[in-house]
Amino acid sequence: MKKIILILVSIGTIAACNNVPQEKQKQDSTIPKETIKIQETKVEEDIPNLVSEDAVADNDHYEKLRFFAERGNLKEVENLITYGVNINKLKIREDLDEYYEDTPLMLAGRKGHLDVVNLLLKHGANVNQITLAAERDIEPGDDSTALELACSWNHMDVVMTLAKAGTNARSILYCACTKGNEELLKMALEKKVPLDTIYGQGFSPLMLAAERGYSNIVKTLIEAGADVNYNNDFDGEKYTVLDAAKVNGHLDTAEILKAAGAKE
Repeated sequence: MKKIILILVSIGTIAACNNVPQEKQKQDSTIPKETIKIQETKVEEDIPNLVSEDAVADNDHYEKLRFFAERGNLKEVENLITYGVNINKLKIREDLDEYYEDTPLMLAGRKGHLDVVNLLLKHGANVNQITLAAERDIEPGDDSTALELACSWNHMDVVMTLAKAGTNARSILYCACTKGNEELLKMALEKKVPLDTIYGQGFSPLMLAAERGYSNIVKTLIEAGADVNYNNDFDGEKYTVLDAAKVNGHLDTAEILKAAGAKE
């Protein structure tokens, strides 16, 4: 008799469950939208999004940093720095093992991304890193800095920023002479830059300015003691500062040089 009663009670319970309205069942089995939002927010707070999926796809985070620096992607550069990537890491070029790959600062400077340059400087980027990697004496053209690369592409706002950030006087003088920039020249001279320094293919600072016809720069360099009779025999042929001015049609500059004692 007791068994029969238990069976009847069980059947009654099942029937009662089956009689619950479908709408009620649906409400009980659904998680409120508010709860979902809270859960999603909590996950985002627990796991900070340090780098995007694109940035972590490649194990070589330094290459990603170089990639984004060259393209001016400030957010990704900042994310990768936060992630801990070494912004001053040096990597040998695969095609020329005597040289380094351009650093993130060089790449950003070359492309004129001033905001990225400022961010990299803020985190200690080396403004005086050069492209030469081999352990030998620096030859003309080996020692390009981020400033010189930015100067070559005429990003003068980047150049001025790098100059004020401590780039060496030699690089500043190079840009002053190739762009005719008196402010840069003043900065270089204040740093006591050697005026007999030589750049790519054996050009002196005065020669660089003379061949471009920057008379104002030429005058200042002469007054500072630059050699008006420097001879470039890089290719085995005589090529003087005066030649540099005359060959390029800058006759007014040539006259200034002659007046200062430059010879044919």
